[in-house]
Amino acid sequence: MILATCSPQTASRYSGHESQVTPPPRQGSSGHVTSDEVVSLPDVETSPSIAGLTGAYALGGAVSALVSVASAAFFTRVLDAAAFGRASIALSVQAGLAGIGTAWLQQAILRYLPSAKDARLALKLKQTSIVAAVFAFVGILVTGLLAATLLRGSLGLQWRPLLLPAALATASTAFLGAILAILQALFLAREHAVARIVGALLRFSLGVALVLFFRMGEAALVWALAISNAAVLCWLWSIAGFSTAVSGTVKWADCFLHIKKFAAYGVPLAVWYVAAQLLYAADRYIIQFARGSAEVGLYTASYDLVAGSVQLLSGPLLLAVHPYLIRTLADISSEEIGARLSRVLRWASLFGALASGFVWIFGERVVRRIVGPDFGAGASIVPLVFLGVFIWNLGFYVHKPLELAERSGVLLALGLAAAVVNVALNIALVPSYGYRVAAVTTLVAYAVYLGLVLAYLHSRMMIRVEFGESIVTFCAIGVACFCVGRGMEALAGRAGEVLGLAAGAMSFGVVAWFGYQLARRWRRREVSRG
Repeated sequence: MILATCSPQTASRYSGHESQVTPPPRQGSSGHVTSDEVVSLPDVETSPSIAGLTGAYALGGAVSALVSVASAAFFTRVLDAAAFGRASIALSVQAGLAGIGTAWLQQAILRYLPSAKDARLALKLKQTSIVAAVFAFVGILVTGLLAATLLRGSLGLQWRPLLLPAALATASTAFLGAILAILQALFLAREHAVARIVGALLRFSLGVALVLFFRMGEAALVWALAISNAAVLCWLWSIAGFSTAVSGTVKWADCFLHIKKFAAYGVPLAVWYVAAQLLYAADRYIIQFARGSAEVGLYTASYDLVAGSVQLLSGPLLLAVHPYLIRTLADISSEEIGARLSRVLRWASLFGALASGFVWIFGERVVRRIVGPDFGAGASIVPLVFLGVFIWNLGFYVHKPLELAERSGVLLALGLAAAVVNVALNIALVPSYGYRVAAVTTLVAYAVYLGLVLAYLHSRMMIRVEFGESIVTFCAIGVACFCVGRGMEALAGRAGEVLGLAAGAMSFGVVAWFGYQLARRWRRREVSRG
């Protein structure tokens, strides 16, 4: 999914409940599901709990993050910086194209399927989603293969081995994204979590095997993605009831009518996704053009590692909460929406400041040891990247009222504005200052997007979000952690790293204790207000 997840790079649920297909399907004489079959989404009261859904998503995210760490540690040691940079560019391009191909569909699925309270409508929307995903997959696959054939003669020898696997990976990633969006909308978190875990493990294992035993170099990373996606798709198709949903009578007129509605809502968000990809990956292309693939490798090794960590922290909750928000926000007033968003910002400012402070103090050392000495120089961007991606994920929560109001054009305009800021700053600064300044420009662009969303909610939708307390909290904790980090570095230089780290850990513990006391105070205040 795109807007409903935590990263521009790109869902499901379970809480002990089984599939929400009720009543049991009636079958005709052929054994196929008849048009009388209904798919009933759970009511808010009977839905899997947010805690249960979040736990399932967290498990999938945790395993995926651990595999990403292992992948970064392995491939940065067996590939040189230039080769790793080429693989990163290829993977970024395929991810962007895959997102463009089905972003419109994913967003429409996540907007309409969770809110379909009528069982027959839910079945029609599920059928529409599957049919549209298949059509999109075929179109992207054919287009990708043609593009790979045409580009083969114009690219350098080092890039040619990446073309075919990139085309296959693009189509399979797009298809998988749409299928996962359906799972998320149906609250099938267990299936989604298993898909992520199996996909991550299979991708890493295949990549290692292709590099070590087949000597495929950087192309192994792209081939591994394409093959693992295909395997996961085959498994999901067989276990998630997709064959059953489309094996009966599909009313094509209704199906295409719903696809048209999906497109009207989702196409502007597909362009929004382009803007999101520019925010996420434009710096890499500019670094490649201005400084070379070696700096792309240094930048990407640390950036992707940190971005995956933030996804691990914020992604599961956002995946679980999105369908609930789509159902419930329509039934409350603008004042209540503003109060809820204010609460989200307040708590995010506390935990985000503590997490960013921890990364500022200890993160660079950890990342240096993970990526190895050849890529260790890139670890200097870690604190900025962490804060930037955290702010970006926070924006996904705050812009939910715009999704609910179907103001996809507004989201597009705000996303493009932030992307323009990012590209302009990168073009102006990266050629002179290198990859490190790209982390700063991306952080600024993410903050611009969040600020624009808040401003629009306040000025055009009359949703007042209080963020003064959030800013004060974040700045106070941020300054304290900055001082702790600087003091730790000074002490480590004079008395040794062990003593410096010990002092830093104790000092951060004091800051965290004050944060805990502040959280208790907020909680008491919320309870007293009911």
